[in-house]
Amino acid sequence: MAENNPNNVLAYINRANLNNSLGKKDDAETDLQTAIKETANYVREKGPKAFDYSYPLEIISDKTPATWKDRLM
Repeated sequence: MAENNPNNVLAYINRANLNNSLGKKDDAETDLQTAIKETANYVREKGPKAFDYSYPLEIISDKTPATWKDRLM
């Protein structure tokens, strides 16, 4: 990365500030098993989202999967 390139953007994230903005306490004491369980519970509560076909396929050929062509997801 060139130092004097004006197109370079550096971003820094402070975990304490991030947790504060998300309404979470800064708890570095959470063990891996607890974090995995909390993440799994969060995903279960949210449930699956419907697939969003925002963009049409640009190239359709005999090699394009039917799930993409026929929007089977």
